[in-house]
Amino acid sequence: HGRVNAYAGEYDDALAALEKALALLGEPERNDDRAGEWAECVRLAGAVEGLYLERPAPALTRLDAAVSHLTALGHTEETEPLISLAARLRDEE
Repeated sequence: HGRVNAYAGEYDDALAALEKALALLGEPERNDDRAGEWAECVRLAGAVEGLYLERPAPALTRLDAAVSHLTALGHTEETEPLISLAARLRDEE
């Protein structure tokens, strides 16, 4: 629903749906197959919040926390898109 709402330009609804998805998924653990799905939800939420709703500070907080969490668990591959989006948001500030 988050992605569909974002495509429709309903950014507040998109962010709410993505936050609900993140709550339902729960934070990933060390040997968790959901880490990639969780990271993608975080990335989409960060993009909606930072780019479309033009709120880069909370988006960066979200992305940086996710990168730290995933890195601590050893899910470094999943951090790459998050790091890339955070760099883009910092460049636009």
